[in-house]
Amino acid sequence: MRLIYMVLPLEKKKIKRLKADLLYRIAKIQFGQGDTQQAVLSLDYCLALDSQNADARLLRRTIDASTNNKVENDTFSGKNGIDKADDKTVL
Repeated sequence: MRLIYMVLPLEKKKIKRLKADLLYRIAKIQFGQGDTQQAVLSLDYCLALDSQNADARLLRRTIDASTNNKVENDTFSGKNGIDKADDKTVL
């Protein structure tokens, strides 16, 4: 009877890791299809279940970097309603 109490927590951890792995795979597909918002949500849920998932953390950083670069490029190219000639920001 005591053995079952030792096995149940291990099974719960295993299930969490499997669920996290599935969420990571879903996020890869979503990101590949250009659905960045849903990929980020999937990765955040994945990392909440398994914070040690290195693949998920790497993909999350990749998405963050690509999103930040896109925002910077849009800002400097005059998109988003900002005209380069009108921007009088002093650096």
